[in-house]
Amino acid sequence: MMLSGQLDSSQFASCCHCFVFIWFALHTPLSKLKREGNRSGIVGGEGLKMVEIVISVAGKVAEYLVAPVGHQFSYLCNYRSNVDNLKKEFEKLRNEKERVQHLVNDAERNGEEILQNVQKWLISVNVIIDEVGLFVGDEEKAKRQCLGGLCPDLKIRYQLSKKARKEMMVVTRLLAEGKFDQVSYRIVPENVAYV
Repeated sequence: MMLSGQLDSSQFASCCHCFVFIWFALHTPLSKLKREGNRSGIVGGEGLKMVEIVISVAGKVAEYLVAPVGHQFSYLCNYRSNVDNLKKEFEKLRNEKERVQHLVNDAERNGEEILQNVQKWLISVNVIIDEVGLFVGDEEKAKRQCLGGLCPDLKIRYQLSKKARKEMMVVTRLLAEGKFDQVSYRIVPENVAYV
């Protein structure tokens, strides 16, 4: 078992043999192996079964590796759409916050008490507005290019795209939560006697 992150010589040799065998298996067509069979001395009947097993195992390993790598790679491919979608939804959230804030201001002028969930929502929206404001400032970094302008800075684009998708989920949740039927309730004065 490798705990320290280093291979001893026997593990290294085993890995090298395994790598060479897998490489050979993946780069030699099965039809050629079947045709040449024992004549070449490389792979016999048992070796052919072994090659098929290695290919199926390598296929499964590749299947499990491609999905996570593809997911991470999608942040780069979808950079522009992630950022644009965040900006659109963010604008909707700002408009919704403004609408709710007007209702809250009207209710306070009328001496009504603001509901607790509305107050919490407004605080959450203010926090995300600050975060997205910082994000927009960070986006300017993504416009910088590396290698003298030959290519975009992929590391910054990856980070911003991932952050945009994460912020987008928060903005969407807040938009859904912000559809309030009422934002306040009337306070009954304590010293008023019932007639």
